[in-house]
Amino acid sequence: GLLWLAYEHTGEDKYRKLAEKNVLSFKNRVDNNIEIDHHDLGFLYSLSTVSAYKLTGSEVAKEASIKAADKLISRYQEKGEFIQAWGELGSKDHYRFIIDCLLNIPLLYWASETTGDNKYREMADKHFVTSCNNVIRDDASAFHT
Repeated sequence: GLLWLAYEHTGEDKYRKLAEKNVLSFKNRVDNNIEIDHHDLGFLYSLSTVSAYKLTGSEVAKEASIKAADKLISRYQEKGEFIQAWGELGSKDHYRFIIDCLLNIPLLYWASETTGDNKYREMADKHFVTSCNNVIRDDASAFHT
């Protein structure tokens, strides 16, 4: 994401070229399921591949972003209406979410807007409500898990 910010701020092609290399790396990760079994996909891909798509119109970046959103919603727990943070899906030791998961739902809103598929938005909305009802305290502080 920092490279795209540098490119956007300076317009210097050197930043764009480096950022485009990162897009290929992020696409490779999501295509080959390399270290993507966690909730951090939202902020990783929003800042890299979504930014790339918005700034350049790259179809490679768009495809990687949508695949990342698909992987993120695969972590959605229907019964609890939340995105499981990490670990084996549904495992007793890892069946939970953390406040940080909220940083990942913008990817789902983007995917819904870009694809026209409301499933992303619906899961993001439900996760948001679950977070507000269970992690945010009355004084506006938050539990981590």
